[in-house]
Amino acid sequence: MKVHKTFQIFSNTPIVKGYTRSCFYDLQKNRFVLCPNLFYELFKDGSISESNFHAATKDSKEEAIEFLLSNSLVFSNNIPENFPMMSLDWDSYSFISNLILHSSQLENFKEINTYLDELLIQATEILSLNDVDQINFLRKLDGNFLRAINISIDKDISNNLFQTIAYSNSKITAIKLKFADSNIFIKNLKLESRTNLDIIVKDNDKEVNNQFVEPNIELFTESQHYHTYFNRKLYIGRDGEIKNAPECDDSFGFIQGLDSPNQLRDIIQSPKFQKYWFVHKDILDVCKDCEFRHMCVDNRLPHKREEKEWYHKIECNYNPYIAKWQGEEGYKNLAECGVISDESGFKIDHDKITKINAELWPDE
Repeated sequence: MKVHKTFQIFSNTPIVKGYTRSCFYDLQKNRFVLCPNLFYELFKDGSISESNFHAATKDSKEEAIEFLLSNSLVFSNNIPENFPMMSLDWDSYSFISNLILHSSQLENFKEINTYLDELLIQATEILSLNDVDQINFLRKLDGNFLRAINISIDKDISNNLFQTIAYSNSKITAIKLKFADSNIFIKNLKLESRTNLDIIVKDNDKEVNNQFVEPNIELFTESQHYHTYFNRKLYIGRDGEIKNAPECDDSFGFIQGLDSPNQLRDIIQSPKFQKYWFVHKDILDVCKDCEFRHMCVDNRLPHKREEKEWYHKIECNYNPYIAKWQGEEGYKNLAECGVISDESGFKIDHDKITKINAELWPDE
């Protein structure tokens, strides 16, 4: 009697279903592999027997098996109970993992390292760093838990000044150039022995971009229950205003008015400050139908409709209902596909989407 094999997905390559297609997340190699939704239905429980797989895939069974095996997405295993799927639990030791600080407030943070340590902050982004006095501050920035410092520069600077900034602190991992001639500046830049420094010229702050979508285990697990942009973030603005993030409307006082990190911690731990922390993609209109939702860091502000119904007023650059990025041939926005998401509700014209996809993907 023939014993059928069991095919099982690797625990580090979970599969996520989107409206039009699904996606294997290779969390070890930081890559993703797109696939038909049929594969999600087959592997949503982790494994499937060879006989059931062949029955479901019919004439394409050999190609399907070859596709999965060659991409190291599944393996043959007749004892799947010995290979459980990985835990999706996520937690962080940090009260705040990311601090965004406007450079104008550096003088109010003479004890910033104390704040960094008390809040266990892992990364800091300093906005609009343009003057020499502020660079001296960078040299002193050295929290015990701080792993990365990102800088944004808004004004044209000399090559020498840029060099001074780049070498002022070994924890600087990225510098974003946001002035008009950034592309010309970068071509003439000579920077030696700073191979771990990313220099970013294009400003992608306001868009989700397919070049910046990449899965990893921390992002994947965090996204199951948290918003990967707003969760554990703190913003100190130009005037010292305390917010969850620059995009937020709610302000919680001013940093100048605080006497200690404990006061700031009390603000951070309030439910109102954490309003967006738990708005994960599975309860957000459109996002919940996207195959990229567990690898996406999206700074669009969510808006609440019902207890577990949230939506965006700004449309994403990716339309999961037709699997097209804005700018790609055949792209249509949500309204053109019959999808409505606003304060009044969420509606999808499935028949219209089916017709559009039949024209866009005739061979699928």
